[in-house]
Amino acid sequence: MVAEVEVFDPIQQTRFTARTVEIGANGCYVRVDTPLQRNTVIQVQIKRDGGTFKSWGRVAHAQEGSGMGIAFFRPEPNHEKTLRGWIVDLETEEKRRVTDQVPVQKI
Repeated sequence: MVAEVEVFDPIQQTRFTARTVEIGANGCYVRVDTPLQRNTVIQVQIKRDGGTFKSWGRVAHAQEGSGMGIAFFRPEPNHEKTLRGWIVDLETEEKRRVTDQVPVQKI
């Protein structure tokens, strides 16, 4: 899932916007040339299709020039529903894509 993500580091007082390329119930991967250091605690806000998901996060892994994996923790309670909805939409979309690619056998 590609979506806009805003990352805020409250300790360094830095904020930047990037794009997610993967998302799941426990975290996401953000494409950014200069990722934050591993274990940095951040706030994330992801926006997609008019919905917003906000959570605290921790940089789980980082690759210079590529991006960083963020593990979510303590998401905003009313935002968890938004994230679950996005995941259901992605799963439905993937099933549809797989079904469309399976050739139909004629008997």
